Amino acid sequence: MFISSLSEQIINNNNTMSIIHEQQQQIHYRYAFLHGFASAPSTRKGQHLKQFFAHQSPIAIELLIPDLNIPSFEELQVSLILKFLENRLVSNVQEKIDENHISNVKVKWRIIASSLGGFIATRFTELYPERVDALLLLAPAYDLAERWKNRFALQEWKSNGILSFYNYKEKCMKNVKYIFYQDLNENHPGFPIPHKLLIQLCKNTNQKDLKTNSPTLAIVHGKHDASVPLETTEEFIKRCNEAVPGSGDAIELHVVEDGHELTEPSTLSLLEKIISEKWLLKTQH
Repeated sequence: MFISSLSEQIINNNNTMSIIHEQQQQIHYRYAFLHGFASAPSTRKGQHLKQFFAHQSPIAIELLIPDLNIPSFEELQVSLILKFLENRLVSNVQEKIDENHISNVKVKWRIIASSLGGFIATRFTELYPERVDALLLLAPAYDLAERWKNRFALQEWKSNGILSFYNYKEKCMKNVKYIFYQDLNENHPGFPIPHKLLIQLCKNTNQKDLKTNSPTLAIVHGKHDASVPLETTEEFIKRCNEAVPGSGDAIELHVVEDGHELTEPSTLSLLEKIISEKWLLKTQH
């Protein structure tokens, strides 16, 4: 499939040379929030953070919250979402820079992403490493295809072609086509590994004078999450460390007294704190 072949081509690039090249360019940081499965841009976390970004001083910062129900919730496919993000976060932005004849500027994204959005953000970073500077992942839904084998009657879903899920935007049950699971299971690894970001994390960890706006990978996971087990995030960190030795210690894991929603006031305050301290919102626009 096109995503699989693209993945092999991109991941095998020389990550170190890419990092050196970027040091010669001016970086323009942009920010995005990717919502989860059966959700929408109106998600509480996304809207809370959108307001947080908008009230930064002296200049408000835009937090892009795209609708990831691509092409619709009923016909959802991760491969199509990634293609949409490649166009929305990469091609369109670069075209605008080129149209304005701005030279030596590279746009890099700092992405906050929840649940399935967290998985997609990690996969996007794996496929397009030169476009992502940092990730803040909220209960990322890794290993979803494997975990769903024990949760749903997959053969029945395949036979019927559809399975009903509660859609939080529409506040009703919606039928999702089997192609969602088939695409996820066949074309995407359960644990995407963002190699280049991990290499940069290790490089920064070894520096004595670590700048606050250095690339980061932070994960916030609820201790009482009944949808995505905390062990899934711990397994992701373990696999990252195996792929890039030392990167496991550089990934920040915040375990909080919360469920999968991660909307407790203390959790939202933590997200604001991480963003402010790690991404220097008051000085980086």
